Amino acid sequence: MTALRDYRADAIIFAVVVMVAGGVREEVQRGFIAHRCDQYLGGALGGVAVYSVFFGAGHADQGYDAVIAIGLLGFLWGLLYISRRSIVAPLVSHATFNLAQLLKYLAFAAR
Repeated sequence: MTALRDYRADAIIFAVVVMVAGGVREEVQRGFIAHRCDQYLGGALGGVAVYSVFFGAGHADQGYDAVIAIGLLGFLWGLLYISRRSIVAPLVSHATFNLAQLLKYLAFAAR
């Protein structure tokens, strides 16, 4: 991660990756799962709940507190999708959250 601190172009490229891979890909996937569960498996809420458990567990390398916090964030983004029937709001929120985490790291932790 020191390259991000030392080379601005690397930080910009990583910021784009964080927003696209984290925000866009994960929210498209969450929307797809919620939509399919709503159609075929008894409800979007159940699909979002199960997906949120796996979403949080996927961040286990960051610690158990992160598993809980990120699982809850995923659940909230899923509820946002269910209420609006659009991935735009959760996508923007998730991408912004990821970008804010990167900017926080670059501003404080990388010194």
